[in-house]
Amino acid sequence: MLPCGTYNTSYSQQFAIICTRLQWVYLICALAFAICLPLFAGSYFMTFLVYFGITAISAIGLMLLSGYCGLWSMGHAAFMMIGAFTTANLVSGGMNFFLALIIGALIAAVVGVFFGLPSGKVKDFYLVLSTLAGQFIIVYIIISWFKGDSGIHIPPVTIGNIAFAHAESYWYIVLAFLIVMTFLAKNITRTKVGRAFVAIRDNDIAAAAMGINTFRYKLLAFGLGCFYAGIAGGFWVGYIGYATWEHFTIFDSIWYLGIVLIGGVGTITGAYLGAIFVRGLKEFSYVISPIVGELIPPTSALAEGITISLPYLLFGLVLALFIIFEPRGLAHRWELIKASVRLWPWAYR
Repeated sequence: MLPCGTYNTSYSQQFAIICTRLQWVYLICALAFAICLPLFAGSYFMTFLVYFGITAISAIGLMLLSGYCGLWSMGHAAFMMIGAFTTANLVSGGMNFFLALIIGALIAAVVGVFFGLPSGKVKDFYLVLSTLAGQFIIVYIIISWFKGDSGIHIPPVTIGNIAFAHAESYWYIVLAFLIVMTFLAKNITRTKVGRAFVAIRDNDIAAAAMGINTFRYKLLAFGLGCFYAGIAGGFWVGYIGYATWEHFTIFDSIWYLGIVLIGGVGTITGAYLGAIFVRGLKEFSYVISPIVGELIPPTSALAEGITISLPYLLFGLVLALFIIFEPRGLAHRWELIKASVRLWPWAYR
């Protein structure tokens, strides 16, 4: 929705991502603020932002797969693990980190296409089960054959003689890739491919009747979504310097599904909002877990596991509340807020 009095007079204006000068000003200010953040933000906050950026990249991939194409995956964390362990193995063998990162993402995309083959015959709950099986199969293969049980240490990421060993410096790499990956995803959704994804999501039978090769586009969606997951997994291991399967469990796949649902299905903005909300919720739960544990008598059996279980309990509660009261997610609420601001003080109800 454009501000009152602003009109499009050409196709280039109609299909532009950034439509007005004011939006360009907002974007430039936001980028400048993100670039300057390490100069005044603390280490804890920058670590949070690095994790948010990595989470957002992975969430954008799942949004393309599940939000736009309607193919719900319960194995997204496993494809992140493929990217992480491929990157770690190649870097430990002497390869450049960024080259290893791209190779890991491509391998994750190929494996994603393989596990997307059942989408040609099954959908909905049955497709969820097939991707869930992929989660356990990939974990088993990584543990058995790719040092997943012992883990892999890698040196800090370097560009020339500059080492990106801390959150303040690593943030710039994550930010650059986040911008590029967001731009690519935004443009994919505006092309023939994106329109085919939406058609398949809304009604794959009608899409096939219109001449869309649904099976090919479903495999493409799996490839794109898993490519993003591989990039995120590579950045994850590049930041912490250690690859282990315990960072990519079935619970992490559920967290990413929650990000898509809470952020808003079918919007790139929803991937951002969902990532920052769920990541913030996770950090908040880690802070209050010890406090809640102290309020419970130490002799109680509940006190022993409250620190571990509270993040999952809180996440499940918030997800249920969103499904009931805000099923269209934070992105829809954000659009309503922007519309009311544009129309103020004559907002309608």
